[in-house]
Amino acid sequence: MLDFLIEEYRCANSDKVSYCGYSFIEGSFKNYLVKRIKPKLDDENWTQELINMAVEMTGFSAENFEEIFRNKENYSCWRIGEVVAECILEDSGKARFYYDSCRDLKNPYANNTGADIVGFVT
Repeated sequence: MLDFLIEEYRCANSDKVSYCGYSFIEGSFKNYLVKRIKPKLDDENWTQELINMAVEMTGFSAENFEEIFRNKENYSCWRIGEVVAECILEDSGKARFYYDSCRDLKNPYANNTGADIVGFVT
């Protein structure tokens, strides 16, 4: 697993769903939030694509769109938890998520209907 996580429990049963729980090593969670989770929540690549498209379509400078597309007032608790789980699965090499479902959100205070996170286990 990842060097900043400690396995707290595990249940492996061939007849039922297996599960395990991890905790962060003291002092590592804040660093992970800042360096890994926040950029994913902000979806910087998608934001930059939007800015580039807007500049190309309108001819305005990128600065005109920076404040509009990069203004993040707050994050919903459910989004943060899902992104933490998604990033840990990606960073452990156990799963890949090829589409950020947060791009589909029209209301930043609403959650998506349907499946929470869809990824591929390797």
